[in-house]
Amino acid sequence: MRRLVVMAATALLLTACVGSAGTGKPVNPTSASPLPASEKLNVPDGFDNNHGRVFEEADRVFAFAPKAGAVVDVHDSHGERDTIPPRGATPTPSRRPSPAKSPDVPFVVGRSARTGAILWSSEPPGTLLDQDSPELHVVDTEAGEYVLLVRRGTTPESGRVRAQRVVSIDAYPTTASGTGVRPTRHFERQVEDNERDATVRIGDAGVLVSPATSTATPPPSVLWNPLTGATTDVAAVTKATATCPERTSPCQVTTRMLRPTRAGMLSQTTSDEVSSSSGRLCKDCVREFGISGKWSSVNVAPADQPMGIPLGTTSTALVALWWKRDQDPLKGDPVLYTVHDLGTGTVITSVSCTAFPDLLNKTKELPLVPTTSPNKRYVAAGPLVADLSAGRAVCLGPDEKLKGVMFGTVTDRGLAYGTLEKSEFDSQLKNMPPLGATLDIATGRTDVLPDVVVAPVGPLVGGMALFRSPTAKTPQRVILYPFVGDG
Repeated sequence: MRRLVVMAATALLLTACVGSAGTGKPVNPTSASPLPASEKLNVPDGFDNNHGRVFEEADRVFAFAPKAGAVVDVHDSHGERDTIPPRGATPTPSRRPSPAKSPDVPFVVGRSARTGAILWSSEPPGTLLDQDSPELHVVDTEAGEYVLLVRRGTTPESGRVRAQRVVSIDAYPTTASGTGVRPTRHFERQVEDNERDATVRIGDAGVLVSPATSTATPPPSVLWNPLTGATTDVAAVTKATATCPERTSPCQVTTRMLRPTRAGMLSQTTSDEVSSSSGRLCKDCVREFGISGKWSSVNVAPADQPMGIPLGTTSTALVALWWKRDQDPLKGDPVLYTVHDLGTGTVITSVSCTAFPDLLNKTKELPLVPTTSPNKRYVAAGPLVADLSAGRAVCLGPDEKLKGVMFGTVTDRGLAYGTLEKSEFDSQLKNMPPLGATLDIATGRTDVLPDVVVAPVGPLVGGMALFRSPTAKTPQRVILYPFVGDG
């Protein structure tokens, strides 16, 4: 079996840096611009390429708020220093990065996906020095949709107070309006001075911050509720067991929390073996996963394919992957993709497939970020498209004759858009943008789009679909086209 490299493509769309420093573009422009006619993309039927809208500001990080129909962005001043604006300042077209050696202070801006007009803008968040690139995440909480601004940086010294390296998170409702919007909740936690990789796992029910540490016993993770501001310590549980699958001597088994979902905490239990040849998680190390206190993979695993890992979640479902105990999933028989009810673990649908996610450097993380149709009926997750209502799934993995397809967009009718994997043999094709493809999950029909047609690459937001420029010569940008229907 060939490994279909299932990178977290959708995650890139949700936190994508656009443009480059030094372009002279406004840091906080008042609106997005209509796409010039000369730069129109050829888009599939069902999208209106006469009314495209482009977001091409230099050095910005984007997130998409489906319920609010909004594009949320923040200036990424990583590697430069912005002049500190006054606390009451508002974003203006004239404000540009300053070479002055002063802290990085971004604005969060919410825009209408359809018109590009600014809906709201934040006040400058607290000052951080030596700031890493910020992240934006949109979560669908029980109280509505919120955008979370995650920053890593150093607090400034003040009098006797020393500078501290921290993870800082601010929460804003995506339905905010006006200027100078203050965060409804703020979280800040100190990390080690040399630590820039504290793990932040974000779910619809909260944020799990796990500081890395140089000590033998790591401190507990912190679960933060962005609605109430409450924090709870969550420690990993480690215990010895008699044997592990890849050794005869005793080993450690650890249960870690992966994501706070509205159904409960998604956890995973692993043994401490890692393949020395590839550095990836060994195929037998994940012993159990599920929603703590509600269900376990041990009770829902297929009888003939008991080895499994969670791949990703939506607000209501979990996508998992299974294979045989004695099978090498990178070389052996097809694996099984399943979609589970997030609250109960019940299998909604499953499908055999030849696509295996790339787990390199993803030993503790969920490797896929599934997207859903606006009506939540359909799920697209890498090579998989599932109909949650009909209990049907289709997976387009690679084989000796056919290329695999990665899906990132699915409509309310169950028409999914994706891109073909690039050829491993034709050097000229390697430098070309991937071809687009469609899948009608109701009929199973798959069509490859003409090479001049660009497929959407992200979820539908406010009736708009996300596209990327297909050539390196065109400035990298976020381009939105209206979705007018797929029949």
